[in-house]
Amino acid sequence: MKFLKILLSAVAIAGVQNALAKCEGTLYLMPQEGWTGRFYVMTDSTSTEASPRYDAETRYFKVDLAQAKSGEMDSTFALVNHLYAPMKYIVQAEWNNAVNEDFRYLKGKTDIKCPGAGNSVFVLEDPEQPGKTLVASEKPKIKYLYFLPPDKEEWWVTPPMWSGDGKYASGKPLKPAEDRCGWFYTSWVYRNVPSNFIIFKKSDESLKEAIGMNGLGAALEPIALDMVFEVYEKDTLFFFADPDVSPTGSGSFATSDNDASGNCSYFLQMTFYDTDASLHGAFTCDDYPNMGANACYSANAKYNYPGEGAKNTVPCIGVTPGIVADLLDPQTKKPTYNAASGCFVSAEAFNAMFKATPDVNVVHELGSRGVYFYMNQNGLWQYDSYWSTNPSQAFTPLNDLADSVKNDKCTGTCATAATLREEYGAVRYGMGGSNDAAKNFISDKAQQALGDVYDWSLTEPKTGLPYIDLYPVTAGEFADGDKPNVYDVLSWDDRVKSEGNQHFCLETHSMFTYRPGAFLAVRGDDDIWVYIDNKLAIDLGGLHMPAPAYVNLDEFAGASGELVAGEVYDFDMFLCDRRTTMSNLHILTNLILAGLDKPGNTDAVSKPAVRVAGNVSGFTVRNSFRSTLSIVTSDASAKTYAVMDLQGRIVRRGAIAGTETLVQNLRAGSYIVKVGLGHRRVNVR
Repeated sequence: MKFLKILLSAVAIAGVQNALAKCEGTLYLMPQEGWTGRFYVMTDSTSTEASPRYDAETRYFKVDLAQAKSGEMDSTFALVNHLYAPMKYIVQAEWNNAVNEDFRYLKGKTDIKCPGAGNSVFVLEDPEQPGKTLVASEKPKIKYLYFLPPDKEEWWVTPPMWSGDGKYASGKPLKPAEDRCGWFYTSWVYRNVPSNFIIFKKSDESLKEAIGMNGLGAALEPIALDMVFEVYEKDTLFFFADPDVSPTGSGSFATSDNDASGNCSYFLQMTFYDTDASLHGAFTCDDYPNMGANACYSANAKYNYPGEGAKNTVPCIGVTPGIVADLLDPQTKKPTYNAASGCFVSAEAFNAMFKATPDVNVVHELGSRGVYFYMNQNGLWQYDSYWSTNPSQAFTPLNDLADSVKNDKCTGTCATAATLREEYGAVRYGMGGSNDAAKNFISDKAQQALGDVYDWSLTEPKTGLPYIDLYPVTAGEFADGDKPNVYDVLSWDDRVKSEGNQHFCLETHSMFTYRPGAFLAVRGDDDIWVYIDNKLAIDLGGLHMPAPAYVNLDEFAGASGELVAGEVYDFDMFLCDRRTTMSNLHILTNLILAGLDKPGNTDAVSKPAVRVAGNVSGFTVRNSFRSTLSIVTSDASAKTYAVMDLQGRIVRRGAIAGTETLVQNLRAGSYIVKVGLGHRRVNVR
């Protein structure tokens, strides 16, 4: 991602400062996700882009403030993630706040004191006051408690809760630990460690299964955690709920994580049907700005629309509900085409997208085909192609077929279907081109539901989801980038142009256990249909820009009626990327979607097989330093490793070199590392 570089000048100085008070010293920042790449150090007179270096000793990101090119009268600073609106900023009293104005908003708010040459300043979110900034001249003495839940789905489907007074009402969620798979943590500063500490599931209001001094399953006795820290004389402790992975052999405290890990990712298998506009007439290429024009029309393609070649008008541009029937056949597990929609020339043309059809598509399934979900910093399960290590950050899971074509392993229809076409990377959601929602062509339905939202990437406070995920789409919307104008317009020019295998369809069949509060949010292009309990829950048919849909399962009735807590239901999703030049997929949920051994095999629907990053002894992986992974294993039988992106594609493989193996020169992003039968997720900076 490129950053817009703007030279800033200020017209006011906050307070009287010494003429030689240039901002110098070392900044140590403990940032949230999104701040670890590059950001700006802003003083009253200038701003400078900073490229922080991860400091393994302190576990902070380090910046030499002398390189910030401050003015001779600057003695304070602020931090911003970029210099165009909307932007996020950090000042003394506000942590990671957002503003829909330009840099002048921060005039007079650059109030974090520069430490001076040879001195340091530590900046982090206050553990005891979320949303506030903690600034210290020395590394703060913070008590950290890490917790590894029992290896049971109900414990890791959402983050566990903790209470300092032994009561459910005062419970707060533990935070997922980015650097320890499956672990959760909380922290305290100012020595306010609680003396009546318990951990419990959010759904356990009676605290029947809460964990206290005597461990899981025993009578609940709160833990005098303040005394535990005193006994161990450590600032970081690890609490094991499962005695089998505890270094002491019992569910208790330890001063090390014992190289243990839990569940922090799972794999959703998918079946792909690869095709091309030259093979199937319902697949097309964008000919912007000619709306609906088919730029890659082929007169020889099967299932062509009636038309005149390049001037061919493609139907159903924009989100088009009603292309498929409301109910999914529980036996075939395929959607039924609604001929009244007029979006395809025939039911046969529609059906060919999701079945092996000679001279039209090639099926790719099982193996590593699919996507990885991982738990994000808010404790939700997420897949987002935007974080792909593909330079364009697009959803192109079949790009690896290009190598098979070169090696003559993919020939004939397979090679034609694998044709690479021009693509542009993902565009961010943001404030659009105006603060006036009416001028942004936001539908009345969306304004009534969410109000005058100025930045669609921000979080809606009631649900904790981005506003864009809650946008109620109206038929015909998302036909282009202007109606509705929910995109960050400045990011259009930042998109990477490349080539991708974009013409394909996919289907995935899985299941989940329904629990109250469950939801599913999906964004992407083009057609996306999701069935829950064999009934249509998300209907994003049509050729469209990345569009959102959201379903609250507490308010959803499937084919068998209202969902019942604790019962298992089918999840079936179908997606077609039919129009270049963009390809995106984002899924955010608190469901565990258990992939089947054989997608489409209805006999297996009642027997889920969850593939999670579970406990694998003797295997750890860390982001040891920038662009580098460190794989540490004590298993002498481990011979090879594979590093995959979140689309399941292998980006690096090699031999295990002794007890520690370094994998260097990786792009920033999230990866899955496989050693033997185990796999772990890790973020690379």
